[in-house]
Amino acid sequence: MPLSIKIEDFKEEVIAEHFDQKGLLNEVLNYCYKNPLQTRVFKYIDLYDDTVLNSLQIKDFIVDIEFLQNQSHLMSKERIELFSELIKLSKIALEEPHQYLIFYGD
Repeated sequence: MPLSIKIEDFKEEVIAEHFDQKGLLNEVLNYCYKNPLQTRVFKYIDLYDDTVLNSLQIKDFIVDIEFLQNQSHLMSKERIELFSELIKLSKIALEEPHQYLIFYGD
């Protein structure tokens, strides 16, 4: 399932967005679902529903990305680029208060 990943403010205005057209996060999320003690936030991203992260959760999300980047069995060139984009989006979301990182599932 491809996810739409957006940064929105409290007025639901889209600040930035990325579309995981190829479903590159699917295998990563399946790993996180099966190993829930390994990540703080990734395990809560729902492929089939919407998931909203606030600024406190986004900080833990970045920690998760750094951990997952070191899991060589999950990494590919495309995933490395995707994770780089997710870190970029996360940092944008943290620049202003009341901005959220939202994953729109199927």
